[in-house]
Amino acid sequence: MTIGDNTPPRFQRGQRLTAAALNQLSQAVAAILNRGHGPRVDRHPIIVGKLDGNLDAATSFADDPSTATLSVWEKNSDGDYEDSGRDETITNRFENLSFTAGQIMEAQFRDGEWKPIAADCS
Repeated sequence: MTIGDNTPPRFQRGQRLTAAALNQLSQAVAAILNRGHGPRVDRHPIIVGKLDGNLDAATSFADDPSTATLSVWEKNSDGDYEDSGRDETITNRFENLSFTAGQIMEAQFRDGEWKPIAADCS
């Protein structure tokens, strides 16, 4: 079996997977993931939406971040974004960046909190 095989051989009922075959399978899967996503697959979810209130700069990155609520927007069946009705608390640890109510933002879940990673700025 190789990455280019469009129809790899099928396992038969009761057939055992050898260590060599398992290694070959894991190498093929890793190669496909690396080709499509780069060497690292990011497992941290990202959301997009609009801030309900101002998200001030943090007083201290380490122990005094600011928070605000983000209304999460998702694509509908027409391919347009609409408010999903879901709200998430965004934690801002940036000491020199603040955001205003109504601003479009992307946030990523890391270290147990939603953190801003991109925003629509004027």
